[in-house]
Amino acid sequence: MDRPLPPSDAPIPEKLLPSAPAEDLVTPTVLQALETADRLIERSLADGTRAVYARAWARFAGWCQGQGMAALPATPATLAAFLAHHAGPPPKTGSRAATGAPTGLSPSRLEVVRAAVRREHTRAGHADPGADPRIGQLLRGVRRSWAERGQSRRQVEALTASSHGDTDVPTLRLVVDAIDTAEVRGVRDTALVLVGFAGALRRSELCSLTWGDVRSAAGGLTVTLRTSKTDRDAKGQSVGIPRVGGPLCPVAALAAWRTALLAAGHTVGAADPVFRDVSRWGHVAAAALHPSTVARILKRLVAAVPTEGLDEELRRRLDPARYAGHSLRAGFVTTAAIEGKDIIDILMTTRHAEPRTVIDYVRTERLAGRNAVRGALARPGESVAAEERPNDLSQG
Repeated sequence: MDRPLPPSDAPIPEKLLPSAPAEDLVTPTVLQALETADRLIERSLADGTRAVYARAWARFAGWCQGQGMAALPATPATLAAFLAHHAGPPPKTGSRAATGAPTGLSPSRLEVVRAAVRREHTRAGHADPGADPRIGQLLRGVRRSWAERGQSRRQVEALTASSHGDTDVPTLRLVVDAIDTAEVRGVRDTALVLVGFAGALRRSELCSLTWGDVRSAAGGLTVTLRTSKTDRDAKGQSVGIPRVGGPLCPVAALAAWRTALLAAGHTVGAADPVFRDVSRWGHVAAAALHPSTVARILKRLVAAVPTEGLDEELRRRLDPARYAGHSLRAGFVTTAAIEGKDIIDILMTTRHAEPRTVIDYVRTERLAGRNAVRGALARPGESVAAEERPNDLSQG
């Protein structure tokens, strides 16, 4: 049985401790080195990841406190109880899988809690309760349970630029066309959307850009990402942003935003952030835009698209609740797949280490049109555009 929680003011050994027979043998040099080591360990995770882990740990520790269990150190049984409690009940044996809104935390969020628990225990010098093989088996059971209930991972809606076929709605163009670029916030929004889309950038990458990271190159711009989710060692990655002309040109949009910043009296030096917060009254902040703000901006822009006269499918796709900061990156991959681009070209921009991840981005409603034997199955003289014909199989 787990021992009770210690008092809330009890010290938790989170820092590295020197191996020495007596405290007086630890020299100032060693103590300073250990402080530096602690800071470097903290830097091993991105700010956003640390924030996510902190919230996950707070949820776990709070639940443990409410149950009279110790969160640190926790036993595998404690972690298993938390995961099972928050996973929701599995379907009854022999019963038909229930559908509807998910119950509890999703499998991916439970994995985040497991990672947060591992981090806190490692920092404190305790064994990781999640290393118990039964925890892995439990989480596999959760994923299977969710799949049986039809509760697969929800994909955010992708902002796409392709208009090949009725199902491929160019929502990016609709969003950009609805932005009021007569206002400074609209100029910022246009640059944010188009640069994020063209570079397949994550929201954290967008918000960490400085003007020193942007330089002219043949055919457009080259953007240097100093840190990235897939660049654990911070070696730096480069992404090309094309100059295409027209209203969807990311290079022109970024140049317009730079001009607007200068006109507002802001500097655009190498260390200055590219994207900053702009109030509804046009006040431009000096600090960089926070990553969480990107999703709110996209939802606001999607909500501003006029829907009068649009068909039901398009109105469904323009539901602001379906969009998130990841919609730009997902839109790049989906659009490139629709356009038939080579996966190597896609990976050059997305910087995915695993090609399978890119394949997962392609939205399922487009899979029939991209079936590898589609052309071979068509009768001679029959256009493969027959996929656009309505069918009555949707319900069964």
